[in-house]
Amino acid sequence: SLPAGLERPDLALRALPGLISLRAFEPVAAVLRGFAEYLDEGFVPESFDALDGTPRYGDPRPSLWLVHASELFARRSGELELVRDALYPALESVMQYFRAGTRAGVRVDSDGLLTSGVGDAAVRHADLNALWYHALVAMSQLARLVGRKESGAFYLAWAREHQMRFAEKFWDESAGRLAHALDATGATHGL
Repeated sequence: SLPAGLERPDLALRALPGLISLRAFEPVAAVLRGFAEYLDEGFVPESFDALDGTPRYGDPRPSLWLVHASELFARRSGELELVRDALYPALESVMQYFRAGTRAGVRVDSDGLLTSGVGDAAVRHADLNALWYHALVAMSQLARLVGRKESGAFYLAWAREHQMRFAEKFWDESAGRLAHALDATGATHGL
């Protein structure tokens, strides 16, 4: 028998730039609108139960991919009404929840990096922080597109600060490489 199918929102959201490049704006808008409606405490579901469709939340990456895909959609489609009325407010809530702290210990920590986990289990992942940086830049562009210039300047300044913190914390000069993650014991490197 085949294993139960599992819908993966992060994979769907990562595929949207391909549809945008094909100018398939209508289905992209439907997907973006749908995921925005499922937001809960800043999280897009990481999966849906194969049997009953119940959303499962916990991974912050799908939320950040939603920001990325929405910004690309806005720039390429020019569909600013959808962006202004539905997507931008939802995406701004993602940024606010992540900044203040939300489920699974996801928060911007005192060092300015996006962290997940609590106490000794708190980890700063390089890939997650790269997505966070891009989300800050994307929000700056989206704010500008919907006429929120002050918010755009705020997100851009925040992105620049994050970029400096990322380089300070993740780049290991002695090893000549980027750390994979930072936790209570220090830096870990991938293979």
